[in-house]
Amino acid sequence: MASPNDSPGPDAGASLPRRIFNYLWRATWLKCPVCGTRPIFLPLHRVRSFHDWFTPLDGCPRCGYAYDREPGYFLLALWGIDYGVAAVVGILTAVYVQIFHADWSYTKTLLAAGLPVGIVGFLFIRHAKAYFLAIDHLADPYIPPSDEEDGGDGGGGGGGGRTPVPPAPEDDPGESRDPAGQPGSGIALEQEAGARREAEHAGIR
Repeated sequence: MASPNDSPGPDAGASLPRRIFNYLWRATWLKCPVCGTRPIFLPLHRVRSFHDWFTPLDGCPRCGYAYDREPGYFLLALWGIDYGVAAVVGILTAVYVQIFHADWSYTKTLLAAGLPVGIVGFLFIRHAKAYFLAIDHLADPYIPPSDEEDGGDGGGGGGGGRTPVPPAPEDDPGESRDPAGQPGSGIALEQEAGARREAEHAGIR
């Protein structure tokens, strides 16, 4: 795990306050917090459903930073950031109504305070997730593959991440090996088959 003091990608060498500003600024524009060039969500003209509005893309095609890591990853963004901002808007609206429209009925006051909560919560959800990604990247910096390979050139990851090479499967310790090192084949299998045939003949006699 990288240290919060590390400065990967295009922010190499930047101070902590500067990185905080950069990450939050990119999140404000709904851009990747690492390279700041690719979007986190589908553009508005391509949104066709609530799923398109709420769900981020899989990751950044330039630097390889994953957006949607696992089920429940954005719960804190939803409950802590989105609902928190919406609640603050509702409280401020209720205070405003109580001060300047104290003669309003309870129902009217409740509607005036509750309606902005729903609207803000719906419109701000994308930014809540983007800010959460920025905070996560600040706490646990992602180092683009090109920075890991080249030592970091400040170029933001270049042309995308490398494909990791899967580890070779481990041999089953219960499998037999022949002298060439191949499990379950060759001389070892022939010896096992011969032993079974001899045991069968002995049982018949």
